[in-house]
Amino acid sequence: MKLQKIFIVLLSSFFAVFPIKTAFNCVDFADANSIRVSHFFSDILPFNELINFYYEPEHYTYSTDNENIVLSEADELNVQEWKQKLNDKNITDKDVISFLYELKPENYWKNKSAWDLNNRFLHTAKTKFPEAFNYLQLLKDVNFDIGERNLFNNWNYNEAITYKDQHLKEKLEELYHKTADSFLKRRYAYKLISLQYYEQWKDEKDSLKTNAKNKLVQLFENEFEKGNKDWMYYSAKHYFALLQSEDAMLEVYINAKDKRARMADLLPKTYLQTKFKQSNNPIEKATCLAIQMFRNPGPCLNEIKTIYNLQPTNRDFKFLVTREVNKLENWLWSKQISGMNFNDEFWYDENEKHFVVNYKNDLAYAGKVNQFLKKVYHQKTTSNDDKLFLSLAISYIDILRGSYTSANSYLKDLSTYKDNKYALQAKVILFLLDLHTKEIDKNFEPNLLNLLAEIKQNNKLDAAQYYVQQLTRTVAEFLKTKPAYRAKGFLLNTQNDLIRSKEYYYFSEIYKDASVNDIDEILAIIRKQNKTNFETMITQGVYYEYFDDTEQRVPIDTLRLIDYKGLKLMRQNKLSEAYQVYASLSDSILNTEPFSYVRDDVFMFRYQHADEFIYNKKTFLAQLIKYKQQLLREPNNALVNFYVGNAYMNMTIYGNAWPMMSNYISSSVENKEYAKLINHHYVYGDWALPFYKKALQNVKDEKLKVLIQINIAFIKNIDKDPSFDEELGTLKLLCNNTKEFDNLLLVYTNCDMYYDYTNNFVRKGNRIAKQRYWNRNYYYY
Repeated sequence: MKLQKIFIVLLSSFFAVFPIKTAFNCVDFADANSIRVSHFFSDILPFNELINFYYEPEHYTYSTDNENIVLSEADELNVQEWKQKLNDKNITDKDVISFLYELKPENYWKNKSAWDLNNRFLHTAKTKFPEAFNYLQLLKDVNFDIGERNLFNNWNYNEAITYKDQHLKEKLEELYHKTADSFLKRRYAYKLISLQYYEQWKDEKDSLKTNAKNKLVQLFENEFEKGNKDWMYYSAKHYFALLQSEDAMLEVYINAKDKRARMADLLPKTYLQTKFKQSNNPIEKATCLAIQMFRNPGPCLNEIKTIYNLQPTNRDFKFLVTREVNKLENWLWSKQISGMNFNDEFWYDENEKHFVVNYKNDLAYAGKVNQFLKKVYHQKTTSNDDKLFLSLAISYIDILRGSYTSANSYLKDLSTYKDNKYALQAKVILFLLDLHTKEIDKNFEPNLLNLLAEIKQNNKLDAAQYYVQQLTRTVAEFLKTKPAYRAKGFLLNTQNDLIRSKEYYYFSEIYKDASVNDIDEILAIIRKQNKTNFETMITQGVYYEYFDDTEQRVPIDTLRLIDYKGLKLMRQNKLSEAYQVYASLSDSILNTEPFSYVRDDVFMFRYQHADEFIYNKKTFLAQLIKYKQQLLREPNNALVNFYVGNAYMNMTIYGNAWPMMSNYISSSVENKEYAKLINHHYVYGDWALPFYKKALQNVKDEKLKVLIQINIAFIKNIDKDPSFDEELGTLKLLCNNTKEFDNLLLVYTNCDMYYDYTNNFVRKGNRIAKQRYWNRNYYYY
């Protein structure tokens, strides 16, 4: 049996291996960090009725703890109609919104008396308009959520209506027929229409389906067909149109204030393509093309130009521009802000080549997009509101392109955006512009904290926390490019839960990118007594995810940072400095996680049998330094040279002391990838080779000679990923004659004989520790 198949180091399961994810579109790089840049708000305008079509590649995560309830245009109109109906100036929008859209049914009935008394909206309805109060209570039936907002958000809802739900429908029908109030009558009819729609398409009996459909049509014709074509008309017609025709669905999409995403999702591609070709109506043509572009993950500039030419006031124009900006920020910034420079040959060389080509193409495309947007901006027919929006898009794209002077010329003074829907977006873009054009000063940190707080508290953003995390990550990566601020950049990323496996990711980032000096500065900030507000925030600890789906903030693991400092010094072959790092800690600390014991003899490479030796990094380094000092006195000592060579090999991913590498890199990692992170000499065992060669020159023991020859052949073939025959070829070159090679080949292919040889050179002497296994006290991942 081949020796290399036998000596495989088994990895402990808790060590993390980062998964490779495939990029969704033009980026063409392994999005290992699960990050997509998104500083241009997808929901900057009331687009939440099109939320299904936001530009969002598959792989990213973000916290949803602070998501807001964002109302559609129809919802906002409904709020104002209720306030007008009750005619009480003391009723606020918040009173209405908190009951209609935020309050869960079970919470209402649990605290009904308090809500009826303390909510001005409910209290006024109960005292001045009891009939309306009955309707509002019905909305909070605990068995069936028929709240004002999108009755059935799950469009594939197909469960049978329960007995209690059916009873509720009957109650709705009873009140609908009783009321003489046109305001309530339309709302009862609206609820019944939605119920009839879902009942007709999921009832198994054709007769019942037909009956439900007929009731729906009758309700719509009685209460909506001849009425005002307001938001409720088109929201109700949405159900009616689904039973009529695709032309009716398109009409609803063009005019509705809500449920547009559903219409866009249900309109067939073939219909949209045919309608675009056959229709003479520019509004219909523009709309059909726009809906098709909602699903296009690639460049859409030509189609956007066509839509604008057909209908300059197309209501989806700004949404499509927003999607295009979101694409560009992903294609141009995501890779560098994910922590990987686009010239790195990380993960896949071929993907990197694609990325470099695509990056140049995307940069050119960004210029074309901006050229078109500037043309629209300067059109006399472009409204002031549209100019505000376009100035934001243009300036941000210019920042992405590195055209900072142009960006500044289009981004108006911040006061221009005061108290309007673009104010926060303008602040973000101005901050990013300053980030790239101004020196960091004393105001930088408080300004960042204020901006993050403002984003988080903005109730117009559907996923405010997502944008907080995005900006945090961008600023952290920017700080890491500034020598004086690198440590703060690393610490700022500890607060970033945007990335998958967030509970340990910042360790890997520090492991990969931080220098010894960076780690010293990181530790100094953590230990600082009088911290600034920013320093307090970035050192407040990390959210760890546990198996019970709860989260707990725990301190940043300074011991692991100390370990990384020692590891980096080891990989620079600064053994004495590395020893001082570990010597500053007690054995009781070093003998537990994260430092990792090494079982087996670390001075015997490829030695697999468990031994009573238990080393920590301090005791290992102490012995290695002692051996190297001995070689200064006895440079030709074959056995000591052999031990030192073994020590260096056991620090590589091939060694039985592989925990010396890291707690977050596994021996399954490819050599080339790992060498870029660490040090080629360290990874490929080059440091061991001079000691093996010296040992081979002076060896007198035949068994030791065989082991040395095998190890030299192994090192010489590591970077070739050799076949068995190729490695044998190298072994043959190390032998003086055929007899010597035959003897070596016998040992090389016979496990028992190999172990018999190695047993002669297992280190003897005082045991470092009596316990046989690691004293494991590690965190749970």
